[in-house]
Amino acid sequence: MLIAKRWVKKWLTAFVVPFIAIIGIYYGWQYLKTPIIPEEFTGSREQISKISRQLVDLTASTNYKIKDINYLETDGHYAAALTLVTKAREENQNAFNQAVELSNQLKAMTESLPKFNSQENRQISQEAISLEMALIVHFINYTKAVEDLLTVLRARFITPTAKYQRDIDIKLSDINSQALLINNLNKQFIEKMAELDTIAN
Repeated sequence: MLIAKRWVKKWLTAFVVPFIAIIGIYYGWQYLKTPIIPEEFTGSREQISKISRQLVDLTASTNYKIKDINYLETDGHYAAALTLVTKAREENQNAFNQAVELSNQLKAMTESLPKFNSQENRQISQEAISLEMALIVHFINYTKAVEDLLTVLRARFITPTAKYQRDIDIKLSDINSQALLINNLNKQFIEKMAELDTIAN
């Protein structure tokens, strides 16, 4: 079906950006291993790295399921596609929950800022945390947009008609918008972390 191919092509465009952004979060905090960084800050950083890795895996898995859903729809296997939609929604919900936990770790990291022995390091860390908090807010919005898309697809497979295409296009537009915001914030975040890493070492 041409419709199915069209929305999955848009989906793949939307997916790549936040996936790269999460990897940036993971490796960005990994690099900060220096004694001038407070222990509490380092502990939260390690938890953030762990959660970010889980987000990478969950987001990738959901994306693969979306691609499989497209193939199943193309072949007219709506029941199987519906089953995958359910599994994708579960993983996306898990990603949402992990993102919320990530924001909690960032709050804990913020509380350790007064323990920095350098005003410059403290300021850069605060700016990096603020960028990542904004990024996580948009990632949470991204998971909500994915949930909306999967909800529309579920309805589409229960009643296989083309009438849901406009809704699918709208949801994919929302996903793309969030992905672009995430990408921009991620670029700023990586730059800020590189700045801190240079000073700290």
